[in-house]
Order: sequence, then structure tokens, then C-alpha cells
Amino acid sequence: PRRISAITVAERVAKERGQPVGKEVGYQVRFDSALSGATRLIFCTPGILLRRLHSDPTLQGVEVVVVDEIHERDCNSDFVLIILKQLLAYTRPNLKLLLMSATVQADQFQNYFKDVNTDGALPPVITITGTSYPVDQYFLEDAVDWTAYNPEHQNAVGRTGGKRKRDDIYSLFLPETQKVDAQEKLTELRKVYKEWSAQHQITYQDRTLVSVAKMESEDLCAVHYDLIVDIITYWESNSFPG
Repeated sequence: PRRISAITVAERVAKERGQPVGKEVGYQVRFDSALSGATRLIFCTPGILLRRLHSDPTLQGVEVVVVDEIHERDCNSDFVLIILKQLLAYTRPNLKLLLMSATVQADQFQNYFKDVNTDGALPPVITITGTSYPVDQYFLEDAVDWTAYNPEHQNAVGRTGGKRKRDDIYSLFLPETQKVDAQEKLTELRKVYKEWSAQHQITYQDRTLVSVAKMESEDLCAVHYDLIVDIITYWESNSFPG
């Protein structure tokens, strides 16, 4: 994912600057790069930055280092921050370091890098207000309710190409006397779904609850392709946004 991100972001920035990637804006990932003598902005992975620090410990010619998604902790990212801190403290005090993340706890990184400043001041934090979009949450019950899906009249394909019954799954883990009857499970699930609907103040038709309970009790690993097609058709016919 980081390789793909480095390449696609470099291509996007180069396009917005009206230039082909590889001139002023380039990228470098393992086994691939788009750089030239005119490159001023390089997108790379933490691993590539580590190799650059190994061959060029003082990052000569580099004025600004931006480390994005620093909340995604791994060995490469942690070593990058350790080396950059030492670089700022002892060799390149004028190097600009920018750490970015949408979810990071900034105070932890402030305290980590405060030793770099001779006066012990905490590094500044810039907060940019993001845009939140409303998210609607839907469940399997909603999909069955929209489409009036009935698993008895459709074909469902299991992960191994055929159907696998819930009883088969239970038989792997439960003694003979504890096997669950499909009809008993159906009755139990219908009760659970009705209680859940009342608790969350969401009302589903009884046929919807019966269908979902039947899907849960009879076929644990099945993929209901007909239901997927019905959902897409429903969204298309009702002009759902997105």
C-alpha cells in the first residue's frame, strides 16, 4: 500500500502542477523510481528513506522531510524518527521536519522531539479542521427488507462451491448431544431479532426477520449472490446517492 501511495500521490501532485511525473515531482520505491536532475519533491516509502539515511547520514541537499501517517507504527517508521531526531539534535538543526496524521496523539510526538530544541520548548502543532460527512448505517435486515429477498427461492453458493449447513459447523465443535436443530435455531434467532429491533427502535417486517434468521440458521458460509444483485438493482432503480 505504501508503494502504491507514493506513486499515485506523486502522479497526482505532478499533474496538478502541470508536469509529467519524474521532473520536479518524482517518486522512489523499491525496484522503481521516477526521478531526474530537476526533481525537487520526492515521494518515497520509509524503507527508501532509511536507505537514503544509511548512504547519506546528513541528508545533504534536503531541506524539508515530511513523514505522513505517523500513527502507522512499524520498525521502519520508528527508526526513521529516531535517526531524524538525532539528525536535528546534532548535525542538521536547520532541517525542517513535518509529521502528519489524521489520528495521532500529538502530545506524544511533541514530548519525544522537545529535546531537539535548545530551550526545551515543545514543537508547534498545526491543527487543520477536517470535513465530516454523514454516514448512514444499514444491516442485512435492511437489504432483505428492501428487496423482499427469500433465501428459499434463491441459490446460495458456499465458500467451497456448495452449501455448508450450520449443523455441519456445529458438529465440528459440539458433542452429539449438543447439536443445534435448524428449526430450533430459527425460532431462537427470530426472537433475538425481534428483541433487537425493539431495543434499537427499528421495525422490520416479520417476513424480513424470518428470512434473515433462516439465512443465519441454515447456511453459515454461503454467499447470496442473488441478494447482491437485488441490492444493486434496488439502489439503481431508487437513485441512491453515490
